[in-house]
Parts: sequence; structure tokens; C-alpha cells
Amino acid sequence: MIHDIKDTMLLNSAVGTIFNELEKLRKSSKETQEIFRKRWIWELIQNASDCCRDGEKIDIEIKFDGHSKLLFGHNGKGFKEENLWSMVTQISNKQSDDETTGQFGTGFITTTLLSPKITIESFLENDNRPFDLNLDRTGQTRGEIRESIKKNIPIIIHR
Repeated sequence: MIHDIKDTMLLNSAVGTIFNELEKLRKSSKETQEIFRKRWIWELIQNASDCCRDGEKIDIEIKFDGHSKLLFGHNGKGFKEENLWSMVTQISNKQSDDETTGQFGTGFITTTLLSPKITIESFLENDNRPFDLNLDRTGQTRGEIRESIKKNIPIIIHR
């Protein structure tokens, strides 16, 4: 029972955070949205920099297929499981980390202004297992966002 309560509270917190961030973006002025549209690349670069191995430089590659797909890649470390949870839930663990900047995922959410559906292809840092994580931020209601989050949780748990 405690496990169910904890999971429900985590899910409720994630839904609230994502809904509020998306609403803030959607309801912001055209000027503010334009600033965020320009900011997404810097958010991805900062996230890549945070994944840099100690003492190494990060190589970043950006490709556009000419139609509708933008690929952003880097040679940094893979994801820790907690990073995946942060991406799915938008709940940050960076507030307690002195070595990284920002709040994990809150800058990344600006990418939804370009595309509300994002696929992250990477690997888990501890065992090099590859994964694909599809983040869908098209939800207009808390219920739709809840369902999107629930679709991603089994991927993390059962990878």
C-alpha cells in the first residue's frame, strides 16, 4: 500500500510539474515563445556539457534531414536511471548537485515548442544498454499528460 501511495504521489507531482511548465510555455507571449524557441539549442548544449566525462571536451553533432527530423547528438556519458526518471517526470535532482547547472529537464521542456514529441536514443551509463525513450508532451489536460507519463514508466522499469 505504501508503495502504491508513493507511486501515485510521484505521478501526481510529475503531472503537475509538466502541466504547469507546458501551460506557462503555451500561454506566454509570442515574444517570450520566440525567446524559448531560440533557447532550446543552448539547453541541449548545456545538458551535453553536464554529461561530459571528467577532463574531456564534448563533441556535439546537429543534423537536419531537410524535412521534419532534427538530430542532436554528443559523445558524453550515457544516462543514469535517475536521469531517465527526470526526463519522464520533469522532477529534478539537480538542486542537490553542486556539479551541474540548472534544473534537469526544465530547460529541456523548451524543445516542446519545436516538437511536442521527442525521441531520446542513448544508453545506460552503468551497463551500456541502449534504449529509446519517446517523450510525448502533446497533452492538453492533466489526464492526457498522466497517460503519456505512464507509457514511459514501464520502459524505465523493464528496460
